Amino acid sequence: MSSFRFLLFILGVTFIIISCSSGGEDRLNFEEQGREVPQFNADSAYHFIERQVEFGPRNPNSKGHQQAKEYFLNTLQQYAGQRFVYSQDFTAKGYNGDTLALSNIIASFNPQSSDRIMLCAHWDTRPRADKDSANQDKPILRSR
Repeated sequence: MSSFRFLLFILGVTFIIISCSSGGEDRLNFEEQGREVPQFNADSAYHFIERQVEFGPRNPNSKGHQQAKEYFLNTLQQYAGQRFVYSQDFTAKGYNGDTLALSNIIASFNPQSSDRIMLCAHWDTRPRADKDSANQDKPILRSR
């Protein structure tokens, strides 16, 4: 029976190697595009994070949520231009029935290029720390 298990193991490994080999048309093809990538600046990144945290909780319908939305719109407009940044506003029902004012913030950089990257992120915070027994009814990321 152990030789049968060994044979299954070898077949499994062979299958994995074959399925991971190159040559499929559905594989991503990364090639040098001849463009300059901006240098990452840790101080600048920290500044942007620090600014967001200053708003306190950014749970929907809160003051921090509205301040963060305005901050993101204004900051992205500085980099992409006013014509290429907009807010897609909508409402949704919260878990306890309240109506939540929500927004997707969309910015487009270098819109004429066909070679683009899409980045997405949640920018709001949870309205309650339901996994933290001492703070279950408080929003996450409280201001000090």
